[in-house]
Amino acid sequence: MKILKTPKQEIKPMTRNQLYWNYAGNYRMTLTQKSNRTLLGNSTMLRLMIILMGILLGGILNAQNTRFVYQYQHLHDSLNPASVIAEIGYLDINEPQKSVYYDYDTYRKDSILQSKVKLSSGERLISGNFTPYVEKNSSDIVYYTSLGSDSYKVADKRPMDWKILPDREKIGTYDCQKAVLDFGGRKWTAWFTDEIPIPDGPYKFHGLPGLIVKIEDQSNSHKFELIQVTQGTTPVLGGGRNFIPVSQERYEKAYLSLVNDPNQQLNRLGKINQIVVNGEKVDTQAFLRSGALGFKPEINPIEIIEP
Repeated sequence: MKILKTPKQEIKPMTRNQLYWNYAGNYRMTLTQKSNRTLLGNSTMLRLMIILMGILLGGILNAQNTRFVYQYQHLHDSLNPASVIAEIGYLDINEPQKSVYYDYDTYRKDSILQSKVKLSSGERLISGNFTPYVEKNSSDIVYYTSLGSDSYKVADKRPMDWKILPDREKIGTYDCQKAVLDFGGRKWTAWFTDEIPIPDGPYKFHGLPGLIVKIEDQSNSHKFELIQVTQGTTPVLGGGRNFIPVSQERYEKAYLSLVNDPNQQLNRLGKINQIVVNGEKVDTQAFLRSGALGFKPEINPIEIIEP
């Protein structure tokens, strides 16, 4: 077994990305936008504006590889206001009714790690928690994630029962309308715009009559906000992982089982003869007794799973 580990760092507020791998030693990485010409009547001008907006919007909707860039801010510890983490997430829409959402930097680093570490016979890499890669197809959601050393392909069929409210607000250049939702153990408030009539948004959120520009939970500890519209090519999900297909219910059971028995994955491996950290052998039994390899759930997860 090989284990990659770097020293812990103090949690500080950030402006871009901070990557937490809570498995195998809490690996952390910080990654430090009046004329002589004939005047047009109001009605004519309005028609021209509508046509122009239609052309621009059509470009967005019909262009291949349209990317909506979101900033995701959340608290690592909901009791510590200074534990702010900011990440950049991509919502890629490559086909009608289909999209992918992921944190690109985390995904890229995970893939690089998996491809570069060469294991000998009998060795196993325990890397870290894989940031979810969410696929949405109409009303179906499939997301790829991990619990400790196990990777999962989870079919999430829970409905999103939005309540659309009359409140309106200008966010950036977009006229937005308010909607609320109970999902994943949290109460969410979203602002969507019908100026971009795409029923999608960051993470798993979808189903409103317009793109979600901002969404935040009631505790103010998780917030997504649209910051850019651009183009990009979605990377192929890989990294050498074997994903276990499960339902949302089975995934939640697996999560709660690990919370109750953090060492069960290690026990499945059988006898561990040697552990290597940063290229150096360590005292195997002492390292195992320290609990460094036990499952460590997030302190403030985006979805709350309870028994």
